[in-house]
Amino acid sequence: MSAGWHPEQFSDPDPFLNYVKLHRPTVAIIDVWMPLMNGLEVQSRVRELSPSTRVIMFTGKDDPLVRSTGCKSEREFPTGFIRENCVFQHQHAFLNTMPTSSSELVAIERPKTNSRIFAHTRWDVIPVAAGVLHCVYFFGMFYLFPRVPLWVMLILGVIYSVSISWNINGISHNFIHNPYFRSPLLNRLFSIMESITVGFGQVFYECIHMQHHKGNADRPDDHGDTIDWISIYKHGHDGEAEHPLKYTFVSFFREDPKTVLKELKRKNPRSAFWGVFELACFVTTFVILGILNWHYICFLLPFWYFGHCLSYLNGYYRHYGGNPDEPIAWGVSTYSKLYNWTWLYNGYHAEHHFRPKVHWTRMQAFRDQIVDQQRRAGVRVIKVPHALGFLDSDLPDADLQQKHRELHSEPAA
Repeated sequence: MSAGWHPEQFSDPDPFLNYVKLHRPTVAIIDVWMPLMNGLEVQSRVRELSPSTRVIMFTGKDDPLVRSTGCKSEREFPTGFIRENCVFQHQHAFLNTMPTSSSELVAIERPKTNSRIFAHTRWDVIPVAAGVLHCVYFFGMFYLFPRVPLWVMLILGVIYSVSISWNINGISHNFIHNPYFRSPLLNRLFSIMESITVGFGQVFYECIHMQHHKGNADRPDDHGDTIDWISIYKHGHDGEAEHPLKYTFVSFFREDPKTVLKELKRKNPRSAFWGVFELACFVTTFVILGILNWHYICFLLPFWYFGHCLSYLNGYYRHYGGNPDEPIAWGVSTYSKLYNWTWLYNGYHAEHHFRPKVHWTRMQAFRDQIVDQQRRAGVRVIKVPHALGFLDSDLPDADLQQKHRELHSEPAA
């Protein structure tokens, strides 16, 4: 540019924060409302990574809570505001290009640790150890196959199917939002191990999942398209969710690696390389196991497919009955202690969609902060784990959802 500035543009917060960490830019211009992390949370991370970087944020309205929250640390970290059609009030500013409310600006402190291994908290040793044990279980099944009766292998196969959903929605899910390690090498190795264990590339999964957060199980537009590639409404009719059985067992075959790869190349060619590498690793592993014992791979594949179906079933009821038009109510939550302890707080799904970067160890504290707003917004809560959502005694029917949607879209008098 003629003024000597060389701007870089980012559509996702994580690549931006990586850039800040490496290059420590002079100025960062941030939107308050973003699909994966709000501007106040990004501001907090920038402060940690590069204290010298000055943040410019904009807002379309002068919300006192936005102003006070964003500037309460101004003495430590230069911040200020500008409103639409106004002049600078400080040397930096806030912008919100989308409608938002004060309730959307709730932030929670991220966990911090002095560990040289873990990036966020030593509690992450739990999902890491679980991931390693799951990998050992995967290869242990191959070892046991010729050595134990078929009925034992059938039980182990069912456990493997359930554990795929458990891993994807617990270990892998938390990993893509908050990578466990400080070392990029350790994160890469863990990602490859996860890809082999669950039989699905983690980089591809991350891309699909981030697209899911951009759309938040949105309904199809006038052309029948959804932002969220795996929205439960994408293949439904008349704006209703698809039948759970069809979504559960057919979604696996709708996955489109070409679309994912194209998106990865657009964002970061290096990520596209690692995405393909991970797919090659898990496919090669399955091929080698098949060569060594073709009976085993014929046994394994149905359980592998069923495991991914269970993951889609879990995903279906994490959104069925939620409100795609209300950010705080995008997801459906369940608060069973046993389920959340074993599935790494996967039950706090409305909270997760409202703030995707909240660490799993902070989910309960975060919910305590926003519970009143959740009640006012009608956040749906079920008593059973998500995968058993069809057993919930208070399932919303299609007519009720249609009525709610009509009331929501009715213009104010």
